[in-house]
Parts: sequence; C-alpha cells; structure tokens
Amino acid sequence: MADQDQVEAVYRPKDAIGGAVKATAITATAGGFVSAIQNTLARQNYGAWGAVTKFGGTTAVFGMKT
Repeated sequence: MADQDQVEAVYRPKDAIGGAVKATAITATAGGFVSAIQNTLARQNYGAWGAVTKFGGTTAVFGMKT
C-alpha cells in the first residue's frame, strides 16, 4: 500500500551547458566591473584599456570560478 501512496517525481531535464554559459557570463561581468574599479583606483594612469590590459587577469579569474 505504501507504493501506491508515493508520488513519482517527474524527470525534467535542464540545459547544463546553457546554465554554465550563463553563470560564466555573469561572473565574468562581475570580474570586469572589479577590474574597472581596480583600474580607477590605481595610482598610475593606465588609460581606458587598463582594465583589460593590466587588470584583465581579475576578469579571467572571476570567469573561471563558475
């Protein structure tokens, strides 16, 4: 009787690759924001591309933490 009372959960597949791409994009965007802040607070003037050239590693690290 216990078997009849149990409701089976319906399997609903989720897109794992799409979820990973979305999470990577979100964290990489956050890394880009942090890199821009680092570039702004740096004592030496690196220019507008400094967030990419000098502090781009921060963006990469954030992007890999998915």
